[in-house]
Amino acid sequence: SNTGKYSLLIGCHGSGWTPRGSDSTMPKALSRAFGGSDIDMQYNISDLRNAIAQSQMKKVSFICFDDCYMANVETAYALKDVTEMLVASTSEVMAEGIPYDKVFSYILGQTDYEKWVDGFYQFYINYKYPYGELSAIRCGKYIEEMASVMKSINQSYTFNNSRLNNLQFLDGYDSHVFFDLSSYIDELGVLPPLSVTFNQALQALVPYKACTPYIYTIYKNYYRHGDTTNSENTFKINKCCGITISDPTRNSTVYDTKQQSEWWKATH
Repeated sequence: SNTGKYSLLIGCHGSGWTPRGSDSTMPKALSRAFGGSDIDMQYNISDLRNAIAQSQMKKVSFICFDDCYMANVETAYALKDVTEMLVASTSEVMAEGIPYDKVFSYILGQTDYEKWVDGFYQFYINYKYPYGELSAIRCGKYIEEMASVMKSINQSYTFNNSRLNNLQFLDGYDSHVFFDLSSYIDELGVLPPLSVTFNQALQALVPYKACTPYIYTIYKNYYRHGDTTNSENTFKINKCCGITISDPTRNSTVYDTKQQSEWWKATH
């Protein structure tokens, strides 16, 4: 490119923020890792960040993960200095992936994130498997501001684990890892003025997001309230702000690891 602007589209197995190799203890698990399904073909988010920072690009306009579970505060914070935007899903992405034939015109040139996200939604709401979520997340100062707000919240509020089942989960695991950020704040019981500050930071952080009424997961589960077509492989979305957080997870695979993330260290 002679424009001096670069972006990255990454399509692969993906799963959040925990270190490569997590899949060995949780099938298709989230991982700060992304890449293949085996550890030899996985990369940590820090690997990507360092590669961009040490390249001539230094920073890109956007990083799009056409993968599962990459729209989370932990990933956005880890990439805050090397990309302006993060385009990703809070949940599992159907095998069809992002419908590039429908949205590529919005990606090229001056990227129209609103139309990109809406194009994704319009495709999936009319698809034979009408399940999907996509978010456009601002990194840089916006995720830093959210981290600052969350630090203030964590200094005043502690999550009551008895309320874990009230949280909106956005993954298919039996022991959930990815929770809707706004749902978490609700269940923390955050009051004004902090709740107002949080909502302002969230609106700035995630300007565009779209989610179908139900989300698909490869994992079958009988207790979830799915749709009538794929009842054991879907779950209902009551709240989706476009970004997840793993702070309240009790999942043994990631319980200790989450405290090693840059996000955790910045907010606790």
